[in-house]
Amino acid sequence: MAAGVGRVRRRGLRLHSSDTLYCCLPLYHNNALTVALASVLTSGATLALGRSFSASRFWDEVIANDATAFIYIGEICRYLLNQPPKPTDRAHRVRLIAGNGLRPEIWDEFTARFGIDRVCEFYAASEGNTAFINIFNVPKTTGISPLPLAYVEYDPDTGAPLRDDNGRVRRVRPGQPGLLLSRSTGFSPTTATPIRPPVKKVGAQRFS
Repeated sequence: MAAGVGRVRRRGLRLHSSDTLYCCLPLYHNNALTVALASVLTSGATLALGRSFSASRFWDEVIANDATAFIYIGEICRYLLNQPPKPTDRAHRVRLIAGNGLRPEIWDEFTARFGIDRVCEFYAASEGNTAFINIFNVPKTTGISPLPLAYVEYDPDTGAPLRDDNGRVRRVRPGQPGLLLSRSTGFSPTTATPIRPPVKKVGAQRFS
């Protein structure tokens, strides 16, 4: 599994064997395990592990490990941006960061202050079977998903997809909020409650 996930992450992160990826997240966290570790295993890069996150010591540890990339989560980038400006802000070799949670309102300021060339923001869920990844380095986006999916109308109170008179779900118009459905295989209907009733065609199952 790690190899398969790693190949996907490698295409997004584009790590090389000469890179060092710094990670201060615990290895039981999905970003550390299926993004950081899997990416270095499939690219031949080096993984530098920090004991914990410290906003004041972060860049010192990045520099000490000669890191060229790092993994982030949640508000880590905002915490770094809130630190007083220091010479270490640009004394590092980081060209790439990857994770989820870099807010659009601080994206430009963060990349400009710290000299980050590439942001591989992604959107996914630990229990999900699809993901979005910013492969093309488009600012302030989570990128695209290479997997089949659909956005359909749903009931905001129950989270259930809305169906027409024929029992079919309805796609939302572009720009409208909707329920994300992705194809699933290998789940047992008796144990996997997220499985929806047949969608689009007889026998099809979708995961939301």
